[in-house]
Amino acid sequence: MVDEAKPLPNAERPSVLSLSKSVWHFALGTLWLRLRWRTRALACLERALVAEPRQPIIRRYHAELLFQLDRLEEAVVSAEQLVGLTPEDPTAHRGLGSCLEKAERYEEALGAYERASELEPESLELKVPGLVCLLRLGRDGEFKERLGQLIQHDAETAELRAMMAMMLQTEGKFEEAGRWYQEAHRLEPENRVFENFAKIFAEPLATRSRKKRKRRRARR
Repeated sequence: MVDEAKPLPNAERPSVLSLSKSVWHFALGTLWLRLRWRTRALACLERALVAEPRQPIIRRYHAELLFQLDRLEEAVVSAEQLVGLTPEDPTAHRGLGSCLEKAERYEEALGAYERASELEPESLELKVPGLVCLLRLGRDGEFKERLGQLIQHDAETAELRAMMAMMLQTEGKFEEAGRWYQEAHRLEPENRVFENFAKIFAEPLATRSRKKRKRRRARR
């Protein structure tokens, strides 16, 4: 029978000192972040991780700060460790995707974004970054197909329609692009960019070309 008055051996005691060090360094790190002293913040967060290496909130801040400092390979490693700690958290996978994308590792980034979307399939916010990666990989046909599917399932998002318009614009399909910009402007009537592009591309290409020639002759 254990004597309750007898202190526990060191190996059996709760790690109060370790926890207090972790909390202290993390709190100090977040304070430096608010003051925009990023290098000092990073040093504090790394000390917090030494004391408490499996604490997801510290790891999240650490990965995000490395990302902001453009220390991308380190950011990827830290983000991967966060995914290992919270494998069912879609935001962890998205964070890893962001680090990989910024490091121009687009194929891996696409995989991370797709995993995030699988974990939270109703979130449009988690689907859009993957579309951008498809464009960066030159997979334009797949981009248009997936974007079209998203538009079918989401009747009220102007951003998706603007993305389709921009894609058609790069292909020289200006009248189709104009129709999509009109749709985007209908959903966001206060957006002047959508409004202006909708007006520009509403006119047939031949009409716009004639107007350009007239303006050039008027300037001579």
